[in-house]
Amino acid sequence: MEALKRKLDALTTNDDTTTDKRTKTGNYTESNGSTGKYGSAGDLETALDKMSVNSHTKRNQAKSPLLQLPAEVRVRIYEYALGGLHIYETRVHIGSTHMKNRIVAFEKTELFPDASRLIPVKDLLQFSKVCRQLYCETSLLPFQLNVYHGIYRHPEMFSSSLSSPWIVSERWQREAITAISLQYGEARDVIIWGAVPRFNLDDLPKLNTIFITHSFTYNAPSLYDINRFVESFVEHIQRSDLTVRMEIIEYGWTCVWKSGKIHQINIRTPPNMVLTFQEDDSGTWREITTGEVYKAPESKRQRLRNKKV
Repeated sequence: MEALKRKLDALTTNDDTTTDKRTKTGNYTESNGSTGKYGSAGDLETALDKMSVNSHTKRNQAKSPLLQLPAEVRVRIYEYALGGLHIYETRVHIGSTHMKNRIVAFEKTELFPDASRLIPVKDLLQFSKVCRQLYCETSLLPFQLNVYHGIYRHPEMFSSSLSSPWIVSERWQREAITAISLQYGEARDVIIWGAVPRFNLDDLPKLNTIFITHSFTYNAPSLYDINRFVESFVEHIQRSDLTVRMEIIEYGWTCVWKSGKIHQINIRTPPNMVLTFQEDDSGTWREITTGEVYKAPESKRQRLRNKKV
């Protein structure tokens, strides 16, 4: 981490004094005193216009096949390379008696068959270490495009994920995070005991989505159960503006909740398909492509009873 900080320090001191200066926090300051922020894919061209251009930058732009691509193409490459990951902090065995914390990134959650494929999290920051322009373009993308995971019973795991050694733990990085995920075991954890995150969501002003990984262990959840669960959750965190994506591992569901109700149901079916259901004007849930009417899954108890028959 110190080596990375030294590199960033060197980048800020090697600029021409007449050009714009970039600060360590991901902001830039123009010669007239106005300021702005680097790292947003949506403001990529603006960031490049504000970035001071020295001989190294000009040479990189002239010789790099990547930097010669149009900005919108580079943004798409960055999204594929750096985004779509679920980032976890876990503990792994070192020898027979010792354990250590380890940050891992899954392409998808445990719900999907390729979840065992791990990607080294340190690779997410390699783009920003190559040159100044790539730093400007990609430094915030690992935080904007990925989901950071925590467990409600151990909030320190979530908080430490935001300040682990692989991250230069700065406020501007935390403020870039748009999605987090939490894991629950039972609906009564929230509905009865009020088990909700104990971290401060004010530290995540750009947060717009919370993924909840949930296991209704024996009985199949009804839409009423899911809606009640999410309503209790949202009431406790006092953020009704968020979209909640509730993954129910046992049945392969993802229910999308926003604006006070379930908005969409995604059901994963073999071999690798997803059925999407939405509620029509009559209150009937139908698959958006085929018109198939939604049917609630059987619970474990029902499946066992049917096998006996």
